[in-house]
Amino acid sequence: MSRPSGGLRKVKCVATGVTAFVVLTGCAAAAELAESARTLEQETTAPRPEPQPEREPEPPPEPDPAPDTGCRRLSIDDLATVVDDSPVVGCRKPHTVYTYDVGKLPPRILKKGTLSPARKRVQNAARRGCDTTFRTWIAGTDHELALTMLDTEYFLPDRRQFRLGAPWVRCDVFAYAVDDGGKRALSRLPNGLKGGMKDPRIRDRVGRCGNVDPGRNAFRAIICAKPHNWRAVDTFVAGRRAERWPGVAQLQERGRNRCQPKVRAWVRRAGIDRQVNFNAIPFDKASWESGTRYGLCWAQTRQ
Repeated sequence: MSRPSGGLRKVKCVATGVTAFVVLTGCAAAAELAESARTLEQETTAPRPEPQPEREPEPPPEPDPAPDTGCRRLSIDDLATVVDDSPVVGCRKPHTVYTYDVGKLPPRILKKGTLSPARKRVQNAARRGCDTTFRTWIAGTDHELALTMLDTEYFLPDRRQFRLGAPWVRCDVFAYAVDDGGKRALSRLPNGLKGGMKDPRIRDRVGRCGNVDPGRNAFRAIICAKPHNWRAVDTFVAGRRAERWPGVAQLQERGRNRCQPKVRAWVRRAGIDRQVNFNAIPFDKASWESGTRYGLCWAQTRQ
């Protein structure tokens, strides 16, 4: 009687073990499901991060502001460069150039590809623009300006500024103290140059003068603010635009014939009551072929 009981117990025990295994396995699965559910609930109910706004692309850098007009201190070497960033100084202080205009390159130049201060077409456009605005600013003609030591120069943005879109041209006026071909020096500029060709005091100070007869090899042009005894008082037309080079002798004869009445008229206007020596200085073949068609009439003075 005890055997069946033992078997039953064994079976019961086995059955109980299997049941326990199933129960444990089921509990484990249920626990995992519950954990997954809790995780999913947490993920579902957790606050979502705010969407970040898209970054707008940074705008390209702007070019530096265009330079100001005003007085500056430059040297002869500075004038030989195309790019200059020298600051403006007070015009009551000594200065050698005056920035009379800051304009723009013409649209036809700006549209032609990448710009560079080294490009010839850019420099030619800058030169023409500065020459044109200068005649208006100074209120003088080419012939009147030929009697002075005034000249102009242009400056352009550097390559980087050109790439950023800077289109400006800086136009400066200066005066030579001495103009002896290869030997030149700058003069201090007087104030009040704007409209200066209408002002006799300005014309007198920045005029073209000399210390010896302009026909001599030792002659060199100096600004009339310096002591002098010769002055350029007028110009003469030396030939027609389409005329071929007539030679130095022919030009000198034309100059003497055409300058004599001009110098006499200047003597009368100046109130000089004595005889005045004069000379006519034409120019060389290279100047003629470049388009120059006038020379200078000189009068001897006692200044």
